Amino acid sequence: MGLSHAAMAGLYYPNLKMTIVESNFKTRMLLHAITGKNIRITNKASCSQIRSATHAVIATPPRIHMVNLDQLCNAGFTGRLLVEKPVAIRSSALEKFDDIMSGYVLRHSYFWRRFKESLSKEVVNKIKIRLETNQDFGLQGGMWRLHEDVPGLSLLHEFGSHCINLLLDLVPVNELYISLNEKNRVVLTTNEYSDFTIDLCAKSTNVRKSVYTITANTDTAKYQTDFYSFIKIVNDEGAEVSSSLAAEGVRSQAYLRGVDFSEQMAIFLGGESFNPKDIADALATDQLLAKIEEVMQCQK
Repeated sequence: MGLSHAAMAGLYYPNLKMTIVESNFKTRMLLHAITGKNIRITNKASCSQIRSATHAVIATPPRIHMVNLDQLCNAGFTGRLLVEKPVAIRSSALEKFDDIMSGYVLRHSYFWRRFKESLSKEVVNKIKIRLETNQDFGLQGGMWRLHEDVPGLSLLHEFGSHCINLLLDLVPVNELYISLNEKNRVVLTTNEYSDFTIDLCAKSTNVRKSVYTITANTDTAKYQTDFYSFIKIVNDEGAEVSSSLAAEGVRSQAYLRGVDFSEQMAIFLGGESFNPKDIADALATDQLLAKIEEVMQCQK
């Protein structure tokens, strides 16, 4: 993941000097072979290097995010910080940083901003966030991403966090309940009436990749986006307004993994301040994930 961030940053600023800290020797050798002249690969950065850095990305496994943050702080780093999701860091440890961004990249999608803006002027009655993927979480064989002994946990970790984070960007959520829990299907709701629902559907034959679809019903209209298109259907008139990225001529300055990833890196490297709601909702997402995981562990 960190290599993707480095590559995207290099596309925006070709002369930008970066250091990738990687503990694994074989991975370092691979990085040496595929990275450019302005990227330094090392197993440990010096305090002076860290202190003089203007930006830092923590993209290691979540269990050592806090260790990496401590190293940055102890070396005197005070720049802009991006922590991949899940953040897995104590909120108090982040207070000394002015600009912190999480890895929940879907919030930076072009149509997500329009979707949010449209709902801000409406009374929202229902929200459904659906993830559909062809990936099979019922496979055996010890893949590192799979939790074979806990139904639904792998699917939740891989995709659920993004969906929870999107829901938090729309409405405040203090609790999520599991209404369905299988290896390839997990459904979460905020209450018994399912006003706000997250539906994770894996092993689907309907898609060739992972597709997010967000639908919201208000008093006057129905709104929907899959991040590539935007649809508004007016209730009384039945009129439909739709658009797409292609129709609006949306392009990224540097396209590597998508418009949202490109936009995130542009904001990270740019001069504007980060939205404090980004990291606050990321930490809230961590808390909700931990509660759901605990329930799943008890249900196994």
